[in-house]
Amino acid sequence: MSEIQADYISVFTEFDLTRNEIEIYSIKALMGDCDAALRLADYYEFLTHNNECIYFWLLIGAENGSSVLQSRLAYNMLNVENIRDRKERSVYWIEKSGVEDISTFKEIWFKSFDDTCVEDKKFKDFWKNKQVPLSLLMDKIINRIKQNALLGKNNDSYKLSTYYLNNKNDKKEAIYWSRIGAQNENEKCQYEYGKYLLIKNDEYSKIRGLFWIRKAINNGSAEAEILLNEIRENED
Repeated sequence: MSEIQADYISVFTEFDLTRNEIEIYSIKALMGDCDAALRLADYYEFLTHNNECIYFWLLIGAENGSSVLQSRLAYNMLNVENIRDRKERSVYWIEKSGVEDISTFKEIWFKSFDDTCVEDKKFKDFWKNKQVPLSLLMDKIINRIKQNALLGKNNDSYKLSTYYLNNKNDKKEAIYWSRIGAQNENEKCQYEYGKYLLIKNDEYSKIRGLFWIRKAINNGSAEAEILLNEIRENED
């Protein structure tokens, strides 16, 4: 056996999972277990090379609070082309992971906003211009709020969620920003996103929904506590 073959077998043995193990680790990870999410992320990254699954479990692990997976998720987001918001969001995750040197991430973030980022002075001048159509002004404001939300400002992500739901009747976009807000520790977004997952038909979504409801309760959401009590009563 060659040295390369031996190394491959070693990697395969270390990261391989059976179908039953994938099921068990999936449930644990969705309930908030960081180690389970790490095992799944490693399996899909080093053995199956399934990019969609890699991203899914890196994100779950990052949401669960794993600093290792938060850092790996940030790198993953930087390396994926043409997917909305990921490069911008990578800054949030790399900062949350506690990695000391984030200069590269900062540089890429600023470059990614060359076309949409408005400097304070320019933004104020734009605001004062009475000739600017209101719709264009609103687009600039929304883009600015999105930038803030992607960098971790939880109130801005909640504003976006309610804006798209109530003003635009765009449920898909509202859910997207609810999840961003949930990651940003906004208890209202955690409650709304958790509630959305709970009403879905698949068991995995319901498990993850309870994860976010409990997060919302830990952050002081009375609505989430009432909902969890109702769920418990219905189970009895």
